[in-house]
Amino acid sequence: MFGERLAAARRAKGWTQAQLAEKCCVSRQTISSWENGRSYPDLASLVTLGDTLAVSLDALLKGDAPIRAALAKRQRLAASARRVLWACYGVAIALMPLLIWELPAPFAMGWAAKCVAWVALFASMFALERTQTLLTALTGRPRFTRRPGQAVSYARPRWRRPPQ
Repeated sequence: MFGERLAAARRAKGWTQAQLAEKCCVSRQTISSWENGRSYPDLASLVTLGDTLAVSLDALLKGDAPIRAALAKRQRLAASARRVLWACYGVAIALMPLLIWELPAPFAMGWAAKCVAWVALFASMFALERTQTLLTALTGRPRFTRRPGQAVSYARPRWRRPPQ
Protein backbone atom coordinates (compact mmCIF):
# COMPACT_ATOMS: atom_id res chain seq x y z
CA MET A 1 0.00 0.00 0.00
CA PHE A 2 0.97 3.63 -0.48
CA GLY A 3 1.15 4.34 3.26
CA GLU A 4 3.54 1.49 3.90
CA ARG A 5 5.84 2.61 1.06
CA LEU A 6 5.69 6.21 2.30
CA ALA A 7 6.59 5.15 5.85
CA ALA A 8 9.43 2.96 4.56
CA ALA A 9 10.87 5.81 2.48
CA ARG A 10 10.61 8.19 5.45
CA ARG A 11 12.33 5.72 7.79
CA ALA A 12 15.05 5.09 5.18
CA LYS A 13 15.89 8.80 5.40
CA GLY A 14 15.84 8.57 9.20
CA TRP A 15 13.14 11.22 9.54
CA THR A 16 10.24 11.43 11.93
CA GLN A 17 6.73 12.23 10.72
CA ALA A 18 7.14 15.75 12.10
CA GLN A 19 10.36 16.33 10.15
CA LEU A 20 8.81 15.10 6.90
CA ALA A 21 5.70 17.20 7.55
CA GLU A 22 7.82 20.33 8.02
CA LYS A 23 9.72 19.69 4.79
CA CYS A 24 6.46 19.11 2.85
CA CYS A 25 4.61 22.02 4.53
CA VAL A 26 1.82 19.88 5.95
CA SER A 27 0.93 18.86 9.50
CA ARG A 28 2.27 15.77 11.24
CA GLN A 29 -1.30 14.45 11.50
CA THR A 30 -1.58 14.64 7.70
CA ILE A 31 1.54 12.51 7.25
CA SER A 32 0.15 10.06 9.81
CA SER A 33 -3.18 9.78 8.01
CA TRP A 34 -1.38 9.19 4.70
CA GLU A 35 0.77 6.46 6.25
CA ASN A 36 -2.23 4.80 7.91
CA GLY A 37 -4.32 4.91 4.73
CA ARG A 38 -7.07 7.14 6.18
CA SER A 39 -6.55 9.71 3.41
CA TYR A 40 -4.43 10.25 0.33
CA PRO A 41 -2.35 13.27 -0.72
CA ASP A 42 -3.33 15.42 -3.68
CA LEU A 43 -1.19 15.44 -6.81
CA ALA A 44 0.90 18.46 -5.81
CA SER A 45 1.64 16.89 -2.41
CA LEU A 46 2.65 13.63 -4.11
CA VAL A 47 5.18 15.49 -6.25
CA THR A 48 6.52 17.27 -3.16
CA LEU A 49 6.79 13.95 -1.30
CA GLY A 50 8.67 12.36 -4.19
CA ASP A 51 11.10 15.28 -4.43
CA THR A 52 11.61 15.50 -0.66
CA LEU A 53 12.16 11.78 -0.17
CA ALA A 54 14.11 11.41 -3.45
CA VAL A 55 11.76 8.59 -4.44
CA SER A 56 10.03 8.31 -7.80
CA LEU A 57 6.27 8.64 -7.80
CA ASP A 58 6.17 5.34 -9.64
CA ALA A 59 7.82 3.66 -6.66
CA LEU A 60 5.34 5.26 -4.25
CA LEU A 61 2.22 4.57 -6.28
CA LYS A 62 2.96 1.41 -8.27
CA GLY A 63 0.22 -1.13 -7.74
CA ASP A 64 -1.77 1.04 -5.36
CA ALA A 65 -5.20 1.01 -7.02
CA PRO A 66 -7.10 2.80 -4.21
CA ILE A 67 -4.95 5.93 -4.36
CA ARG A 68 -5.11 6.05 -8.16
CA ALA A 69 -8.90 5.69 -7.98
CA ALA A 70 -9.12 8.38 -5.29
CA LEU A 71 -6.99 10.79 -7.35
CA ALA A 72 -9.04 10.15 -10.49
CA LYS A 73 -12.28 10.70 -8.57
CA ARG A 74 -10.92 13.92 -7.06
CA GLN A 75 -9.93 15.21 -10.50
CA ARG A 76 -13.37 14.36 -11.96
CA LEU A 77 -15.11 16.11 -9.07
CA ALA A 78 -12.91 19.19 -9.45
CA ALA A 79 -13.64 19.34 -13.19
CA SER A 80 -17.40 19.09 -12.67
CA ALA A 81 -17.24 21.65 -9.86
CA ARG A 82 -15.47 24.09 -12.18
CA ARG A 83 -18.23 23.64 -14.77
CA VAL A 84 -20.87 24.36 -12.11
CA LEU A 85 -18.87 27.39 -10.99
CA TRP A 86 -18.84 28.86 -14.50
CA ALA A 87 -22.54 28.05 -15.01
CA CYS A 88 -23.35 29.96 -11.80
CA TYR A 89 -21.34 32.93 -13.03
CA GLY A 90 -23.23 32.81 -16.32
CA VAL A 91 -26.63 32.77 -14.60
CA ALA A 92 -25.66 35.67 -12.36
CA ILE A 93 -24.33 37.73 -15.26
CA ALA A 94 -27.45 37.03 -17.34
CA LEU A 95 -29.87 37.95 -14.54
CA MET A 96 -28.20 41.11 -13.25
CA PRO A 97 -29.14 43.40 -16.15
CA LEU A 98 -32.73 42.14 -16.07
CA LEU A 99 -33.05 43.03 -12.40
CA ILE A 100 -31.17 46.34 -12.44
CA TRP A 101 -32.34 48.09 -15.58
CA GLU A 102 -35.87 49.08 -16.46
CA LEU A 103 -36.54 47.48 -19.82
CA PRO A 104 -38.75 49.02 -22.53
CA ALA A 105 -42.43 48.06 -22.68
CA PRO A 106 -42.28 44.92 -24.86
CA PHE A 107 -39.51 43.45 -22.67
CA ALA A 108 -40.66 44.69 -19.26
CA MET A 109 -40.87 42.11 -16.48
CA GLY A 110 -43.80 41.89 -14.12
CA TRP A 111 -43.32 41.61 -10.37
CA ALA A 112 -43.73 37.81 -10.43
CA ALA A 113 -41.04 37.41 -13.08
CA LYS A 114 -38.70 39.67 -11.10
CA CYS A 115 -39.31 37.59 -7.95
CA VAL A 116 -38.45 34.42 -9.85
CA ALA A 117 -35.32 36.10 -11.24
CA TRP A 118 -34.24 37.19 -7.73
CA VAL A 119 -34.76 33.67 -6.40
CA ALA A 120 -32.72 32.27 -9.30
CA LEU A 121 -29.98 34.81 -8.63
CA PHE A 122 -29.80 33.92 -4.92
CA ALA A 123 -29.83 30.20 -5.72
CA SER A 124 -27.01 30.78 -8.18
CA MET A 125 -24.99 32.69 -5.57
CA PHE A 126 -25.57 29.91 -3.00
CA ALA A 127 -24.44 27.28 -5.52
CA LEU A 128 -21.43 29.46 -6.34
CA GLU A 129 -20.39 29.60 -2.68
CA ARG A 130 -20.83 25.85 -2.20
CA THR A 131 -18.88 25.12 -5.38
CA GLN A 132 -16.00 27.35 -4.30
CA THR A 133 -15.92 25.53 -0.96
CA LEU A 134 -15.89 22.18 -2.75
CA LEU A 135 -13.08 23.27 -5.08
CA THR A 136 -11.06 24.49 -2.12
CA ALA A 137 -11.51 21.12 -0.42
CA LEU A 138 -10.62 19.16 -3.56
CA THR A 139 -7.64 21.16 -4.75
CA GLY A 140 -6.34 22.53 -1.47
CA ARG A 141 -6.19 26.04 -2.93
CA PRO A 142 -8.63 28.70 -1.77
CA ARG A 143 -10.21 30.62 -4.62
CA PHE A 144 -10.11 34.41 -4.83
CA THR A 145 -8.65 34.89 -1.36
CA ARG A 146 -5.65 37.03 -0.57
CA ARG A 147 -4.56 38.93 2.48
CA PRO A 148 -4.35 42.71 2.01
CA GLY A 149 -0.82 43.78 1.18
CA GLN A 150 0.18 40.27 0.17
CA ALA A 151 1.63 39.77 -3.29
CA VAL A 152 -0.39 37.62 -5.67
CA SER A 153 1.25 34.24 -6.16
CA TYR A 154 0.12 31.59 -8.58
CA ALA A 155 2.22 28.88 -6.96
CA ARG A 156 0.62 26.33 -4.67
CA PRO A 157 0.32 27.90 -1.21
CA ARG A 158 2.46 26.40 1.52
CA TRP A 159 0.58 26.43 4.81
CA ARG A 160 2.61 26.40 7.96
CA ARG A 161 1.52 26.47 11.53
CA PRO A 162 2.82 29.42 13.52
CA PRO A 163 5.49 28.50 16.07
CA GLN A 164 4.14 27.91 19.54
